[in-house]
Amino acid sequence: RNPHLIMFGEPDNSMSPRLLDLCDAVAAGGIEARPLERIRDKLWTKIIANTSTNPLSVITGATLEELYRPGELQDTVIAIKREVLLVAASYGARVEIDPLTFLELGASMGAIRTSMLQDYDKGRPLELAAIGDSVLELAARFHLPMPVTRKIIALARFRGEQRCNAKH
Repeated sequence: RNPHLIMFGEPDNSMSPRLLDLCDAVAAGGIEARPLERIRDKLWTKIIANTSTNPLSVITGATLEELYRPGELQDTVIAIKREVLLVAASYGARVEIDPLTFLELGASMGAIRTSMLQDYDKGRPLELAAIGDSVLELAARFHLPMPVTRKIIALARFRGEQRCNAKH
């Protein structure tokens, strides 16, 4: 199995000739390219995973294994996941991964530090606009409050700003 995979899709969910040609061209370069009818569903699955773990890892220093282990951190991951699922559903996405599988997959990744935690450790800016603020903005359009997500993003932002201020 090729470890390199890119999924592509059309905004209108069609399997257009353009989409299939793109996948063929990428595959010719040695990268598995998978055409999807409902690319937004896959995007929301990734958004849910990133939003529910990346900012929380900055606050706690926890690895994915620790975040998904039963307890307070897992409860927070689940709360954020539920909030982001509501946003996804509001935009018509069908996220098909069940909650138990989501947790098992996350825990099976092991002692991996999220990309945001790695950025924090290296004193780099945190990608909170892309990973958090964008989801909050989309939620606001449907008047979804997102209390847990909002708080965790705010705390991660505070930690990131503290780190940047300490460097200067």
